[in-house]
Amino acid sequence: MPSSINGIPTHPLLVHIPVILLPLVAFSVLLMVRWPAARGRFGWATVVLAFAGFVGTVLAGQSGEDLQEAVQTAANRAAIHQHAELGDQLKLISLVLFLAVLGWQLLQHWSAKNEHKVDPRVILAAGLVPLSIGVLSTVWVVRAGDTGAKQVWKNVHVTAGDGRGGDDG
Repeated sequence: MPSSINGIPTHPLLVHIPVILLPLVAFSVLLMVRWPAARGRFGWATVVLAFAGFVGTVLAGQSGEDLQEAVQTAANRAAIHQHAELGDQLKLISLVLFLAVLGWQLLQHWSAKNEHKVDPRVILAAGLVPLSIGVLSTVWVVRAGDTGAKQVWKNVHVTAGDGRGGDDG
């Protein structure tokens, strides 16, 4: 994988895959738990989004390792280590999210095709697993993103009257 595209490191570009997709998966699962009719419309698409979110965490992690070597100093080593650890944890969480969404979708699909239907309360209860993991993945996206953003923006100070436009009153 290239370490940069047009001079921009690939890591800040690739992190947007899980930043967008993992909360979207969580929201989609919430819709499907709340409105069973949405399961038929969004079920398999949510599985695909969950898989793409997982792949995004892997790609972001690989590109982050390349970038870490270039930007790590003695002063920021601990913060970058924390960011990398949260990213590694997010990879695992997103894999578990994908598997939970896939399992729930397969349960629903099997129930719809089988003459012995699964009790709708069981399907609803099973949906709480990917929903919980989706919420957890969203929290981890925010935590990992926050630690990374603080490293990038820690020396940038923008105030309301900095001359960059806007209404000073």
